[in-house]
Amino acid sequence: MILLLKTLQQDVALASASDSPLDIPLIVISHGISDMFAFHMSPSDVEEAEQIWQKMQAELATFSAQGKLLLAEKSGHKIHIDEPELVVEVIRQVVEQVRNSDN
Repeated sequence: MILLLKTLQQDVALASASDSPLDIPLIVISHGISDMFAFHMSPSDVEEAEQIWQKMQAELATFSAQGKLLLAEKSGHKIHIDEPELVVEVIRQVVEQVRNSDN
């Protein structure tokens, strides 16, 4: 699992190497309950993996000048299942931002 995180870190670093961020609506939703790694690793590895994951989520939000990071406080990794209303609301916000930018 740590190898997977390292690979994801490399992907984020490569994607962020662009000269300038995009200027599109972007909302990254990150889990608030750290259950993603708990069943596969030791507690110390879980803590390290969670820190890496959260850092990558924050970096993803910087890919756009309009990017935001939103914490789904009641959700584990399956945010769409734990807080579907939050996911729907975020989609609505992004659609509204796109519609308003066309004016």
